[in-house]
Amino acid sequence: MKRPETADPRTYIHPIWNGIGCILVVLIPLVGWALSSPALNMATAQGISIPPELRSAVQMPLIPLGDSSIGGGWVPLFYARLLFTAVLSVVVFTLLTLVYSLIYRASGGGKGDPFDMDMPQKPRRRRRR
Repeated sequence: MKRPETADPRTYIHPIWNGIGCILVVLIPLVGWALSSPALNMATAQGISIPPELRSAVQMPLIPLGDSSIGGGWVPLFYARLLFTAVLSVVVFTLLTLVYSLIYRASGGGKGDPFDMDMPQKPRRRRRR
């Protein structure tokens, strides 16, 4: 794939980054949801009380898919798990951003972008004859 010609090559973003960003938008909340159940179990084992407003269970609707179906079960501590999912999603996003920035700097990136100011130039001395 040939890189398209642009006026400023520093503004070019490879198209694969759009796909990676889309995958992360879906993947990070799923990781947060998966981590919220063990986190809630550890919190209750440590003696942290969950407010009654967050303790209610919610029944998921049954979704038929041809010969099989998904859902139809009760999710205990649904609102607490939803809150933990939001918090853990922010934590996972922050960690991924930190790791990405460290790798970017270590790989020699960060030479500047179009929004950075140019480096100050020393005034050149005129040569006299």
